[in-house]
Amino acid sequence: MQNIRKWLLPKSEQIHQRIVACCLVTLLAGITMVLAAQSVTAAPTLVFVEPTSANERHLFTDIVEKASRSFKNRLGLDLGQETKIYISSSPQNLVDAYAKHYRGKRPSNKAEKVRRYREFSSAEAKYRVLFISLGSKRFPSNSRNRKVNLVFHEFFHLLQYELIGRKSDKCCRSDRVPVVGPVWLMEGSAEYMARVMMQAEGYEGMSGYLGHIERNFRANSPDSLQLLETRHGMDQVEGSYDHSAYAVHALVQGGGYNSIQKFYSSLRKTTNWKRAFERSFGITVDDFYHTLN
Repeated sequence: MQNIRKWLLPKSEQIHQRIVACCLVTLLAGITMVLAAQSVTAAPTLVFVEPTSANERHLFTDIVEKASRSFKNRLGLDLGQETKIYISSSPQNLVDAYAKHYRGKRPSNKAEKVRRYREFSSAEAKYRVLFISLGSKRFPSNSRNRKVNLVFHEFFHLLQYELIGRKSDKCCRSDRVPVVGPVWLMEGSAEYMARVMMQAEGYEGMSGYLGHIERNFRANSPDSLQLLETRHGMDQVEGSYDHSAYAVHALVQGGGYNSIQKFYSSLRKTTNWKRAFERSFGITVDDFYHTLN
């Protein structure tokens, strides 16, 4: 009998251990499912200012969801549902939506704002809000890929501002470097990362784009990127967005995509963008300008 007990005891222990192991696996699986559910990317809230077609709604919903997923999966950057994207075919209605979003605070010059949404600006990103003007003369109404590029570009601006925080919403003079850092880096990284994520989502490859911006930079770049640090400078130089994107391409070759994220996260705590630049990219601004040229 004692021999039988000695033989049975290990078996019972094995069965017990297996039961415990099964319970632990089930528990861990449950925890994993809960965490996965919590980590699902929540796309920003889309607000269609006027009634729009089902196709148009589906198009923008799909693009925004893909942008959310792509930036989250590849960079770990996320926006919540508190971020709103207003889409309107009427510049007038978009300005009204702007005022409503800011609780009645209308632009200082409403007529000028309407004109900008009609003539010049197809989109405007600010802290936790994006305004898209389908009625702008510059809106790419006939090209799906250009619409995707527009949304992905502006989406990265939203992420930049989220990293910096609410102070990114402060207005700045066009002849000074804004609180979000040099404009060439702000616009160049938005354009470059939009292309990176478009390739990841199967829209367009990067090779042709990189060849284009490099040729443009070699042929027409300014004497120094310092000229593109302000909005005024960007507006004065032809091909400034391509030049800026090429400079960002050079930066990420050394520090990777995360160096861009590190730079904008640093600006949350400091106004010294040159120091944040050096710490994030491992090179001073002046040395980078000299090397690039």
